[in-house]
Amino acid sequence: MLGFTVLATTPVDIELVYKVTSTSTNIVAIDSTFGPPQPAGSQIFESACPTDPTIIPPGCGSPYATVTNTTGLYTISSTFGPVSSLYIDKDIENFGFSTFTDSIEETTVPEPMAMSLVGGGLALLGMLRFRAKRS
Repeated sequence: MLGFTVLATTPVDIELVYKVTSTSTNIVAIDSTFGPPQPAGSQIFESACPTDPTIIPPGCGSPYATVTNTTGLYTISSTFGPVSSLYIDKDIENFGFSTFTDSIEETTVPEPMAMSLVGGGLALLGMLRFRAKRS
């Protein structure tokens, strides 16, 4: 979780760059919200970058996806990947909102052991049904 206080009067323009790493290869989208309130002129523009945008100019080159949030409501990017890590380049134009959220969207991939247990259970049920029909 990221928390900070801006010691300036609005409007203020903030740029954040940070790396997101997942324990799996499941990152498929980015999203954001902001408010309350949702003052006119406020927006968050965000890019999901394959490389560090502070090292390889200009910006992040060819981003995986971008999202522009001008309403404060939940806004999600188009899907990409899946990838295990990425850099977020976030430009926040704040005309008076007090909070914002940022998260990544991940797909859920079943673990191999769970799939083995499900498969074994189905095989056992099939055998029991076959046995019941023979009796």
